[in-house]
Amino acid sequence: MEKRKMTKCDYWIAYMFIREEGGHWEWGNGHVNIAEVYSGIEWVREIEARISRRYKYNTVKIMNFIPVLRGE
Repeated sequence: MEKRKMTKCDYWIAYMFIREEGGHWEWGNGHVNIAEVYSGIEWVREIEARISRRYKYNTVKIMNFIPVLRGE
């Protein structure tokens, strides 16, 4: 497994998701890297879309995110 250097574009996120129509909300968390420059709600929507596509979830809502690297 290749070890990758963390950058200021790496975030730990907590999110809720629904797997399929009519399902219930579940919790998830993970690591994302987003090098593109987005602002505010565009950034959140992009991450939600990435998670939804990757895991084939019906609905995703970001609850919290923190940068992996603090202060620079």
